[in-house]
Amino acid sequence: MSREQVINSIRASLKRAEALDPNVIRSLEARDSAMQPHVQPAFDEDLVERVIRKHEAVHGSVVRIASLDDLAATVHAYLEELDLPDELVAASHGDLVSALKESAIKVEFRPTRGDDLVALSVADAAIAETGTLVLVSSAHAPMLHNYLPDHHLVLLRTSSIVRWQEDVWRILKEQDNFPPRGIAMITGPSKTADVEQTLEYGAHGPRAVHLIVFNDSSD
Repeated sequence: MSREQVINSIRASLKRAEALDPNVIRSLEARDSAMQPHVQPAFDEDLVERVIRKHEAVHGSVVRIASLDDLAATVHAYLEELDLPDELVAASHGDLVSALKESAIKVEFRPTRGDDLVALSVADAAIAETGTLVLVSSAHAPMLHNYLPDHHLVLLRTSSIVRWQEDVWRILKEQDNFPPRGIAMITGPSKTADVEQTLEYGAHGPRAVHLIVFNDSSD
């Protein structure tokens, strides 16, 4: 079912044949902008360090790079360490294309077809509160990369880190494609202990999430 079909179904259930009156829309937008979060955890830890600590606490791995010029070598080192083929699929994000197009790694900028071992993406944001990565779908950011490959490498700019969950929506609303078709919030590799209480990784998505942190902050 398409997004438009879902919206039309909701309208029909509300017995609303037409779109909302502009005055009602303005009222709803004013109420939305005036909303304030209630209880938020207090912490004074550095946001970058907290994201890294939280990510590692849920079995994620992290490396920091000083420049995007280091990205290709960093990706190659990850593949080599785990004895993986020197190839991957990547989002056609400008940072990734410029950093990898001349590298020795075989990179295909396309959605995964389901048999790719490694995917590389760019996080739209990260939440320091929980260490959660936020990735938004677009023509240049396939949502399948978040679920199908065994290894998901994610480039995170430090300027994209926010303190609390509520802060993410402020960033996303400023994007041209808001609301997007899909938003993935990822806290570490996929895992489950449903079977005999034995923890298994890769249950519903990648068994490894490798965070590549690039400090692009001005301070």
